[in-house]
Amino acid sequence: MFLFNFENKIKKRAKNAFILGLLTTVLFSFINYIFPYQNFLFKTGHYNDKFYLQGFIDHSDLSIFFCFGIFLVLNEMIKRNKINYKLCALIMIFITFLLNSYGRTGIICFLILFPLFMYLKYSWNKNLLIITFFTLLILILSFIFSESLSTRFSNTITELNDIIYGVSIEEKIYRHAMYMAKKDPSKKSIEFWEERILNEKNKDGEPIWLNHVKNSNNHKKTSIGKRIYLWKNYVQEISNHKILGHGLGSVNDLKKQTSISLNPHNYYLFILKEGGIIGLLLLVNIFYSMIKKYINNREKVLKIIFPLLLLFALFINDYLFIYNTLAFFGFFSFIIYSDSSS
Repeated sequence: MFLFNFENKIKKRAKNAFILGLLTTVLFSFINYIFPYQNFLFKTGHYNDKFYLQGFIDHSDLSIFFCFGIFLVLNEMIKRNKINYKLCALIMIFITFLLNSYGRTGIICFLILFPLFMYLKYSWNKNLLIITFFTLLILILSFIFSESLSTRFSNTITELNDIIYGVSIEEKIYRHAMYMAKKDPSKKSIEFWEERILNEKNKDGEPIWLNHVKNSNNHKKTSIGKRIYLWKNYVQEISNHKILGHGLGSVNDLKKQTSISLNPHNYYLFILKEGGIIGLLLLVNIFYSMIKKYINNREKVLKIIFPLLLLFALFINDYLFIYNTLAFFGFFSFIIYSDSSS
């Protein structure tokens, strides 16, 4: 893309097309939200039984796109040096979608980077106060009225608590009973299932279901728990070849040869596994070069927001291995860093 030497007007059109793509996703998602059974256009496989704003690609990838899309529109409005109500509305729509999309990565990155963006771009004036006020208002309203956001938030707290403090037998019984009550077509109560778990025995008088519940590892079945369990396995593998790694393609080989069936969902571990510390340094050098561009030209705040967004997100998933986010990374690396000063 750098070699094609595109004119600035072409790059601006490409950036606007990305924003238009996000807006199209929002419009269709609201249609899908209103008519939830007409979802043949949308990504399936994750949270199919949940009622939330979903898009054409995985919620995790999409949350990264919307997080950065908000900063793109914010940056455009700031360049105009006045409040543009159309752009304000677009920002609020994107924030609303992000907070109701089940994409924790984009939400967390936005909450971390938004104060930094405003600090670097604005002095404390009326425009900053207006934007900050409406952003906080949407965040608060989403927590109050959005089932998807409140569920994701509470699930995250529960998952972290399970990992740190463990799960008592009483809580395990309650969760199994609640799961059965939700799935039971005859709508039997949670108390009924708790009683059955406690009293169901085999012919030798052993509590079959209760023993199963006692031996279950709840923390390994949650989103965060699975990741931590996976990371521990990868760390053990990495420790054997720290400097140069196991070579390109070794993650796939590991998945074939062992019980580890997934990529690490952490791109730093992915690189350490295949390229070792040398590979990790080469990866970090890419982002160091981007941040250095910002240090040399502090007027363009996206030059620091973009690499920080990716650096945070790579802790959560293999985003530079996934084609959607890899294309996003390549596209905006060109758009942001191919100005006349490069």
